Amino acid sequence: MATPGTNSGFLLKHCVGSLPHKTEIDVPLVYADYYFLEALLRYHKIEGKMICVLLLINREVSIT
Repeated sequence: MATPGTNSGFLLKHCVGSLPHKTEIDVPLVYADYYFLEALLRYHKIEGKMICVLLLINREVSIT
């Protein structure tokens, strides 16, 4: 995870778009951040944990 205020606003620093095509390797990807947040929200719903809420508050992201 990137430190807040760095990495051009992306959450994840190291992602891969398409390894077989050798494109988007070891770069931040907006859709990787999306799927990461979606997984955290699903985990929150299943486990009842506050990890997602704390992450979103620290990143100043709002979900409607």
